[in-house]
Amino acid sequence: MNNAELLNNIADIELPAPPNWQPSILLAIIIIFLLLFLLLLVLQQRSKSIRNENTALEQLMQIQHNWKSKTTNNRDTAYQLATLLRLGLKLDQLDADTCPNVIFAHQVNWHDTVTQLKKLRYEKHQKVTLKNHTFDNIKNWLLLEKQHNEQLAHQTKE
Repeated sequence: MNNAELLNNIADIELPAPPNWQPSILLAIIIIFLLLFLLLLVLQQRSKSIRNENTALEQLMQIQHNWKSKTTNNRDTAYQLATLLRLGLKLDQLDADTCPNVIFAHQVNWHDTVTQLKKLRYEKHQKVTLKNHTFDNIKNWLLLEKQHNEQLAHQTKE
């Protein structure tokens, strides 16, 4: 046999099919979109919490105005203040004996204020009345929480 015959008898070599990258590319695109969506959610939560801190102070001023103008009574005002305090400090519930870490230095005022609000909300014959310093305490605590959140946000940026 000569070389020409041998070359004619050799079968053609077929290369394997190229890899199908379509599923991998599709998966990568889905993951990127999910990450972008999660990032948007985190950024939205952060801006929402900052807006809530500002609105909490505005709500406090509105509650105080309504109380001073006798639009709401002590009991209703106490309910509103307790709710505002709980949400503003991101607490599950108000407990006079459990002072949040952010305002731990104000533990005595915390105990007195929460006890006062509880008495105003749940006792039939109210011997306790609201005082202006209650509003001042709550305002200071909301401001401390706001400062704490701003510090945390600043630390996460770095």
